[in-house]
Amino acid sequence: ELPVTVIHGDADPVCPIADGRALAEAAPNARFVPIPGGGHNNLWTDERFEPAARRAVSDAVRAAAPPSSPATAGEELTRRANDDF
Repeated sequence: ELPVTVIHGDADPVCPIADGRALAEAAPNARFVPIPGGGHNNLWTDERFEPAARRAVSDAVRAAAPPSSPATAGEELTRRANDDF
C-alpha cells in the first residue's frame, strides 16, 4: 500500500522506458514519471534533468504525507528530501 514513484529517463540505453512503465504498472499505488531526454545515470547529475527528478521526488514525498498532517509537515518532509539530493 505504500506509494511508489518510478522516475525513468526516456533515453535510457540500459533499461528501456517500457521497463520503467511496466514496473510502475505492476506496483499498486504507483506513479510513473518519465524524464524527457534523461539517460540511465544522469537524472541527478545533469542540470537538464535534475530539476524534473527533484520535483518528482518532492511530489512523491508530499503525496505520501498522511492526510491528517498539517501542511507544514509535508513541507518539512519535502525539504528533507531535497536536502538529501
